[in-house]
Amino acid sequence: MPNPKTLILIDDDPLCIKIIEVICKSILPDINILIFTDPKEGLAHLLRIAHGELPHCIVLLDLNMPKLSGWDILAALESKKEQFMQKCTLYIISTSLEINDRLLAANNPMVSGFFEKTITRLNLQHILR
Repeated sequence: MPNPKTLILIDDDPLCIKIIEVICKSILPDINILIFTDPKEGLAHLLRIAHGELPHCIVLLDLNMPKLSGWDILAALESKKEQFMQKCTLYIISTSLEINDRLLAANNPMVSGFFEKTITRLNLQHILR
């Protein structure tokens, strides 16, 4: 897969967002990073992608957010799963240490990987390349 042009980050943690921004820009200076601190807005954007309105992207999705969790977002995308998976590569980023969260992620075909926060430069290099 060629280097992605767009990274979508759905997370409500300002420190995590800043760290990811800085590291990603140092890896791929021309990457477009879209940040959604409101998970409902992030979901709306992902649904537009699934409808074919936007180009391929990589998604970093936090699990624990107010209003709508990462699991809620994945459930809302379920009916568009095939279209979404053609357009996006999604990774979960989380502070969760729950084994169940890792098992659910591993068994969800929309999830390409699970990374603990704070995500490392090495992990982001793997994701972006």
